[in-house]
Amino acid sequence: MLSSAFAKRFASFGLALLFPLLVVSEAAAQRTVVLQDDEQVRAVIQAKGSRGRPAVLDGAPQWTTSAPTILAVDPEPDGMAAVIRALGPEGEGDVTAIGDSDPGPGVVPVTGTLHVQVPAPMARDLDLIPDAVSKQPLVPEVPGGPAARRPRR
Repeated sequence: MLSSAFAKRFASFGLALLFPLLVVSEAAAQRTVVLQDDEQVRAVIQAKGSRGRPAVLDGAPQWTTSAPTILAVDPEPDGMAAVIRALGPEGEGDVTAIGDSDPGPGVVPVTGTLHVQVPAPMARDLDLIPDAVSKQPLVPEVPGGPAARRPRR
């Protein structure tokens, strides 16, 4: 976990990734979401100034993932949002958006990170697969068993 001093300093840059109803835990500097292997989530960038007021970014932010075999990131054309998709194998990774907070010719990078966990898939179906058909073993007759109780003709 990040130190509170670092979290306060990081939060002062003011880039937050927002997503609907999937927050597992939240810290000032990082949020975590859990996606099943067939799920996706749209993350939206909300740039904020040091006092929490809305701020602007210069140009489209760049999106990356630390785990390209586990997560895919599909940014929208303006870069202010992206769809994050779980690709299947269990694992976890970070999705990062990096923007330019300097509206002028300079570049002052500002970063937001979303931690994504993809747990092992849960069983949703059971397939019963038959093996080769075979003869039943011969069982000796038991006196008073089913054959003995049959009516005689």
